[in-house]
Amino acid sequence: MATSRWTAVIINYNGADYLGACLDALAKVRSAPAEILVVDNASTDDSLAELVAYPRAIVLPQPRNLGFAGGANAGLAAVETELALLLNPDVELASDFGTQLVAAFDSDRRLGAAGALLLYPDGTTVQHAGGVIAWPQLWTSHRGHGAPLSPALEQPLDVDYVAGGALALRMDAVRSVDGFDESFYPAFFEDADLCLRLREAGWAVRYLPALRALHHEGATLGQSPLRHHYSQVNRIRFARKHLDATTWRRNFVPAETERIRHLLAEATGADWPATSGFSGIEAALRNPDAPAAGAPPLSYHATLLPGVHDAVEAARVAATLPERRTPGKPGLAARMQQNLAASQRIEDALLRQEEFNRAVVAALEAQDKLNREQLATLLTLALDILQFVPANRPPNVVPLHPPEETAGES
Repeated sequence: MATSRWTAVIINYNGADYLGACLDALAKVRSAPAEILVVDNASTDDSLAELVAYPRAIVLPQPRNLGFAGGANAGLAAVETELALLLNPDVELASDFGTQLVAAFDSDRRLGAAGALLLYPDGTTVQHAGGVIAWPQLWTSHRGHGAPLSPALEQPLDVDYVAGGALALRMDAVRSVDGFDESFYPAFFEDADLCLRLREAGWAVRYLPALRALHHEGATLGQSPLRHHYSQVNRIRFARKHLDATTWRRNFVPAETERIRHLLAEATGADWPATSGFSGIEAALRNPDAPAAGAPPLSYHATLLPGVHDAVEAARVAATLPERRTPGKPGLAARMQQNLAASQRIEDALLRQEEFNRAVVAALEAQDKLNREQLATLLTLALDILQFVPANRPPNVVPLHPPEETAGES
């Protein structure tokens, strides 16, 4: 029997109710994995006790909850095969999953990530058939979500991303982009971020319906407020990371401002700007360079990062230093020396100007980065404000999430 070329990595957090079915399904998979690794993110339920009944599963207990991305990185670091399959504990694989996985990666050496057809437990309703990222607000959605399985959804397709619930990876590809970004904590958008970086690095990201599994979606966070909160916060983090400065400022921020303004108005009444404090947030989002009413204007240097400010000041001082002078000589020699000295002064001035220009460019780039960070913080704060008002929201208010299910809990 040929040595298996893939490893199953289950990222578990309080998934005791589902682990048994997940591991039982893995035991029935043809072309079984070389190893089954279970990364336990400091579960507080009976997960570890459940795993005692499965001696083949190698448990990697973590001292704290690393989130999906951190847990995935911990599991992938222990993988010795060329392929890996990341799994949620609430996923049950079809029996031919292993055979199909190896065949798919053998057929295309550019394939970096492959996503499964995830069905709800009824076996006929689609939960995920590849993912779509809608720009510039970066909503993510599952193709076919909630629809009956149809021939159109059973065709392989290169997609924006595939969900981490059952995510097959080529280890060389994962290593080439340094794995998951653990700042997407505890879940949501870490799978979209990885897939986007893989595609940018030249790897294919593909939905493969031959990889089939059942998914009890949302077993970890369910439909709790935390699920909604993290999906929104990590969407902003995803936007901050992947949008260029112009798109962020001109498209993403205004659209987000309008969306949140509308929701706050519906939730808190006509006086919402004063009572929520959102008037200040909105002003900063719309014109972050304008000082608040009654506040003294800030000088440009006062808003610079300290290190960049020092560099600009040093360049400015250097540009005003006395020019080098060469003692003159009488007659023609003196005039020639004066000409040389003048040329030297011009060259010195140009060099100082070039140094100053470089420092200013560096300052502007750093300032732009700082502005984007501040805007992202303000947007996150605005989203946090919304967590306190849903009880007062009328029944007809548009929900904060998009019409299609937001993806990202992996």
